[in-house]
Amino acid sequence: MGRGFKESVARAAALMGTPNEYAKYVSLKVQGGLCCPRHYGRAWNLLDQYITPCGPLKDQGDILVEKHGVKLALEHEESGSEIIAYLGKTIAKVVLAKSVLGLAGALANAIGKDLETRRDEANFTVLRMTVRRWSTERDVLEEKTVEATLPVPHRAVGNLGEILAECLGLPTGKEARMRAHELWDESYAALDALSPSFETTFRLGIPEAQVVQLAGSFNFWKAEYMSRRDTGEWMLSMRLPEGKYLYKFVVDGWWMNDPVNRQTEGDQQGNLNSVLCIARQGSSTTQHEK
Repeated sequence: MGRGFKESVARAAALMGTPNEYAKYVSLKVQGGLCCPRHYGRAWNLLDQYITPCGPLKDQGDILVEKHGVKLALEHEESGSEIIAYLGKTIAKVVLAKSVLGLAGALANAIGKDLETRRDEANFTVLRMTVRRWSTERDVLEEKTVEATLPVPHRAVGNLGEILAECLGLPTGKEARMRAHELWDESYAALDALSPSFETTFRLGIPEAQVVQLAGSFNFWKAEYMSRRDTGEWMLSMRLPEGKYLYKFVVDGWWMNDPVNRQTEGDQQGNLNSVLCIARQGSSTTQHEK
């Protein structure tokens, strides 16, 4: 366990130009998502924008990131990402905590935003956020972990803030928890500004149907059940980022295009699908509600 930490510190030290004294480093690992750009393309893009002009994020390997005037090493591998900070310089520890928590919040929130269109998967995606530091007194690696489903609740964010504060010798309790909440919300707002999402409502007016589902490129064509209103109209709402989406309704087992949407497009399998385009100004179809 300690060997992996020392190896990570050695790579970070080489990247940041700091002494290779592993007892003077702290790391925060974020595991449970962001395995590669192929599966988490939106998260990858958001993070690359967030860390600009640093980066880009590597599929496997380390990059140097500077936030709030603090240099951090961000190491990524298939199992997750690790933020490594050096404690030996004369920088205020509260600023160091702000930099680490802000970047961790960006990682977690980017994964959450990527999963907004995969709600069934998001409900079961668990993030493991682990603060690691070498104890010089006990000569062992100390680890404390917070686990939470997405989106990460404020209680879990507060717990993480307290753990990091304790590790850095900062005041714990309400002060540490409030600081963590603020930084987490700031990182979400920053990502939202880079790639906003919009409340989108799909409707189908076939009151005689028994079961209606919606499938599309936004949910990997996994049909989701729609709700029938008293008026007989079927509805399903979700938040979608900007982009173009293909979709179909499944009515009592039969696949059909949206009868009120004239925009259609074929796919590689030769199917003709309805098209939904979402932009900052709104949608070009009647299905989108802001």
